[in-house]
Amino acid sequence: MSDVPVKKNGDRELPIPTEWRAALKQIADALAAGDFELSSLPQVSQYEDPDFAKINRANIQDYPDSLAPLDASTWDTSIYRWMEEYWEVLVDLSAGATLTSDLVLHVKVRKNGQDFIFQPGLVYVP
Repeated sequence: MSDVPVKKNGDRELPIPTEWRAALKQIADALAAGDFELSSLPQVSQYEDPDFAKINRANIQDYPDSLAPLDASTWDTSIYRWMEEYWEVLVDLSAGATLTSDLVLHVKVRKNGQDFIFQPGLVYVP
């Protein structure tokens, strides 16, 4: 697999950068394991809205299949886009026996010095 760089391109959606994938997988896998607070993950900030953890719990519990650890095939369909102050990311989540589901994880990514900070948002069916 080739390296996918981070770009500030607001004109179109792009595949998820390679260097973000491990952090995004940690978030998705924590949600699949029932950790809706995501409080112990490095590089992950608090939810924008404190109610997002409760909303995500309800959305995931109401979904007909159980979330599963993120499958590598998700990077074929997940996207991001530069929004002038941050990157907006949609990660296709894995559920049940399927490699990807119609549930997505919304994340805002911001540059912090040489690192990136990942702010999880809602999990939902678009």
